[in-house]
Amino acid sequence: MTDDDQRGDRENPVPLLEPRDGMPPVVITGEALAEAISRLAGGTGPLAVDAERASGYRYGQRAYLVQLRRAQAGTVLIDPIACPDLSGLDTALADSEAVLHAASQDLPCLAEIGYRPRRLFDTELAGRLLGYGSLAARSGGGRRLFPRVRHLPYPEQLYIEVCGLIFKDPGGDD
Repeated sequence: MTDDDQRGDRENPVPLLEPRDGMPPVVITGEALAEAISRLAGGTGPLAVDAERASGYRYGQRAYLVQLRRAQAGTVLIDPIACPDLSGLDTALADSEAVLHAASQDLPCLAEIGYRPRRLFDTELAGRLLGYGSLAARSGGGRRLFPRVRHLPYPEQLYIEVCGLIFKDPGGDD
């Protein structure tokens, strides 16, 4: 079966019921964490990162599962309760680009456990900038940072718009 057969098409989608390589074991020991970090460091390309939280409202932002995937390294699932220090991952992958969805949701809980990506691609933000939805940036305290930015087809126009919103004249009418 080819990759195309596994993906299906629009008329005949193939449900994704489990990871392509099977379900990996959850990392719960320091030894397994060191092995996983070594495997991820030996991979290539960007690192897909996702953190699962119980709830940002009732239970706080603490991560209860960290999911990572990188080409030639496979998928790694880490229990951050059992392995609360991911600073080794942070060091080993300092030069790697991290790909997250809704990074503003995951970055705080990842930072709590020692992983702070330096290069980041947020698929949600990219989609919104390309016109798939809208963007409303907020500060860490939840206050509105600047008004809603609508899709702008030219990146330089977005830059000008954002600079205008950030550095506007405080005495102006806007």
